[in-house]
Amino acid sequence: MVGVDVGLESFATLSNGEKIENPRFFRTDEKALAKAQRKLSITEKETPERKKARKVVARIHERIANRRLDFAHQTSRMMVDRFGTIVFENLKITNMQKKHCRCGLESVHHDHREQSGRGWFSCDPGESQKYITAVFPMWYDRR
Repeated sequence: MVGVDVGLESFATLSNGEKIENPRFFRTDEKALAKAQRKLSITEKETPERKKARKVVARIHERIANRRLDFAHQTSRMMVDRFGTIVFENLKITNMQKKHCRCGLESVHHDHREQSGRGWFSCDPGESQKYITAVFPMWYDRR
């Protein structure tokens, strides 16, 4: 049995003390995305160059999304293989975004958008006699 705490500093912290580091895919492709978006903004509308530049920007966004999904699937599969019961803290990342976006944490929240509770947990335990549950933050002691 393991408890999972999803945070901003690390992707997840397990109740046994193990930390899963956050790969920060948005940060790694941020420069390439900014360059492609600048190129897109200077092209004239309804031209073949703009269509090509738009595809480049879309591809960078797609690459970031694919990396996030792949990492989440690999992590969730590893956890299902290792532990019998997995308990999550059911967070609302959108509320955290509203609270912190005024203080410069926008790009941090881009990397954590998919981590709300079980949302990033893409692996189904299936018939392996393993259980996944979510616990609301107000149900445990915050000492």
